[in-house]
Amino acid sequence: MARKKRKVKKLDPNGPARRLIDVASHRTTGAVFIKGLTPYPAEHESYTERYTIASLVLCHDVVQIKTQSNIENYVDTNGNKRRYIPDLIVGINNSEVTIEVKTLNYLFQPKAIIKYQQIGFHYSNSKKRFAFLTDAQIQDGERFKNIKILFRYAHSHLPNTTLEKLSIWSSQHAISIKNLMDLLKLELVEVYTAIAQKHLCIDWNLPLSKDSLISHTNKPLQGLSIEHLISSSRYGYLLEQLAMGDSPSNKRLLVAGTTWRQPKAQLNAFSSVGAFQREDAMRDLTKDELTAGTVWSRRNRAPGKTN
Repeated sequence: MARKKRKVKKLDPNGPARRLIDVASHRTTGAVFIKGLTPYPAEHESYTERYTIASLVLCHDVVQIKTQSNIENYVDTNGNKRRYIPDLIVGINNSEVTIEVKTLNYLFQPKAIIKYQQIGFHYSNSKKRFAFLTDAQIQDGERFKNIKILFRYAHSHLPNTTLEKLSIWSSQHAISIKNLMDLLKLELVEVYTAIAQKHLCIDWNLPLSKDSLISHTNKPLQGLSIEHLISSSRYGYLLEQLAMGDSPSNKRLLVAGTTWRQPKAQLNAFSSVGAFQREDAMRDLTKDELTAGTVWSRRNRAPGKTN
């Protein structure tokens, strides 16, 4: 029986080139809409994509986020015509960067390197900026914990009275969130909302609490930026090389990246195998201690005996 072709749904010309719910309906997909930042709901189909979008929403230099927005045609090294739909196109002031979101252990596999090296080479020749954002960059230390907390407030309403209080406060020095709340008579939710909506800045590399320092942008603390995300982690340089169409140079680090998300950490000079010995070591059983019978009847016997 001939297989029916799936009908392609005609999309809005001002919308995305495809919708994830149509091409990946068996997966868990979601979307987020931020007024003034996402022209249409920004879709995601993985944990990494979800928090990549959340991280970009909190970046001070990001002015627009579009997902699955266009089809890029290129020719591979064998002369075959290919098409590529990028995960994200992010507007930064007067420019934009195309971003591919992947897990590090997938991206550093040989087949993936060949594929995205060709895509990176195409963007480099086209004079378009191309970059990767991986789970190793997004889930980077305390910054990732802060992003998960503050993204909840990106949609919150910030009263005009709060904005007026913040505009009056013109200190050139950072103070603690607790002191700012006492000084301007603010609630904690108002402060968190002001940070999430880019009116105030914190040190993203430190844990967020009432004792955290806070200031206006560049007075002296700086806001989160997309450049911070792209250059994050020790793999940032290798990812920049791949995005330019070059082969990653540090092979040792490349291999380490393929095991980044394994549940057990890699061994190093300070690692140990097993636990400390608390009892006498087991020894082999003597011939007199072996159970009589066939080998398979003795398969459940103890492998040794303590002294």
